[in-house]
Amino acid sequence: MEIPTVKTIDRDVLVYRIKRRLFQQRLRKRTGYEPHAKQQELHDAIFRGATRLASVWGRRGGKSIAWADECVADGGFGPVMGLPKRLIRITAPEFSLTDPVFEYIWHWVVDDGIYGYTPKYARADQRYIEMPWNSRIECKTTDNPKALQGKGVTLNVSDEHADEREGVLKQIIEPTTFDTGGIIGLIGTPRGRLNHYTQTYESWTEKAKVDPLYFTSHATSFDNPYLDVQKLLEYRDECIRANCYQLYEQEVLAQFVSMAGAIYDNWRPLRDGAPWHVRSVQFRDDLPIYLGIDWGTIHNFVCLFGQVIDGDQLNIFDEISAPNLDPEQQVKLVLERLEGRKVGMAYCDPSGAGNKKLFRNYGIPVYEPSSTDRTQLNNVEDGILQVKRCFAREDMPGIVIDSDCTALISGVETYEWNDRATKAQPKKEKDDEVDALRYLVMGTVGIKRSLPFLYIPGGVK
Repeated sequence: MEIPTVKTIDRDVLVYRIKRRLFQQRLRKRTGYEPHAKQQELHDAIFRGATRLASVWGRRGGKSIAWADECVADGGFGPVMGLPKRLIRITAPEFSLTDPVFEYIWHWVVDDGIYGYTPKYARADQRYIEMPWNSRIECKTTDNPKALQGKGVTLNVSDEHADEREGVLKQIIEPTTFDTGGIIGLIGTPRGRLNHYTQTYESWTEKAKVDPLYFTSHATSFDNPYLDVQKLLEYRDECIRANCYQLYEQEVLAQFVSMAGAIYDNWRPLRDGAPWHVRSVQFRDDLPIYLGIDWGTIHNFVCLFGQVIDGDQLNIFDEISAPNLDPEQQVKLVLERLEGRKVGMAYCDPSGAGNKKLFRNYGIPVYEPSSTDRTQLNNVEDGILQVKRCFAREDMPGIVIDSDCTALISGVETYEWNDRATKAQPKKEKDDEVDALRYLVMGTVGIKRSLPFLYIPGGVK
């Protein structure tokens, strides 16, 4: 197949692309967005006519703002050129994962008014913006295929595509762009050699060698010059100390790695023959109690009771691990175990709104994360790293579990990577206790600490 050049591209198409790019550059003067080299490669590929683009980038590589830039350019330029209505869509497995792209769009279009027009309709809670000229930008979750049926999508950005169910691209996303010849952008960090996104990325890479409609790019977090390199190196060193360098390779270097074996391989009930991570834990009346909760009605409901000593050691002095409990039974069992003692905060799975409301009604405060923290709490790899970091401490045991907490001890000892999964994830058997441990650690001694470069004030270009 002949790769198009300026001489072989239809003149009207070339004029359209040039005018769109000039329009896009004018918008950037208002947004302040200055693409780095990897972002510019993506923008150049779209300028050349690519409609199938897959990006495997490390954390905070700048993929979200790059695609937000393309969304606002497409949403505003089409009407200027007299094109049909524009429907731009950001899709992800859950709404919170669409926020990194949509929050840029909302800030530029609604808050800053970069188009020079007031939106006809805009709802942040619905993640929806409609302009007066039949241009819509909306977010959709792929867990509801019926909401995605139809046609007319001119640009679809699939965020965290590796976490999508296999088949979403072919069965849901692609059919909505058939009538428009729309652009599909797949973005995300890699999730192992067997993941469907890995296979799509490699397939599109081969196609891109002969077909200009395809484009793929790979970038590490280091490719973003706006990031603090020292923070990235600190994260690398933390992964090394916690004996999980593979997470650094996956999350920062964007490598397709496979994980196997015990997850908490630095867990030591004994050290040099003396109790280390497991010992008798004494409750202290002068310290608040924190709860780590994994909801469960079919599986076990788990509640861990802990206290933080000197600001950085988590002592877990009690546990509940029981199957077949409805929410009322769960909260009453927790209250019985508390014996009237006050709870500082409960940290739990961000889902289960009804459960959280019930606990609050009974006087137990439940942490309600922001959209950023919610994504962090839901990220299993981040949570595992934080727990491993606590287990890796040499000056003192970062986590101490009472010897009577047998369900948690068993869960930690048997927690393994699933080497047969299509993405890097633990085995699901007996994970209720370790999930509750992950929430408790992230809420007390670990939240926002394991990936400090994710939270740079003012955002990241």
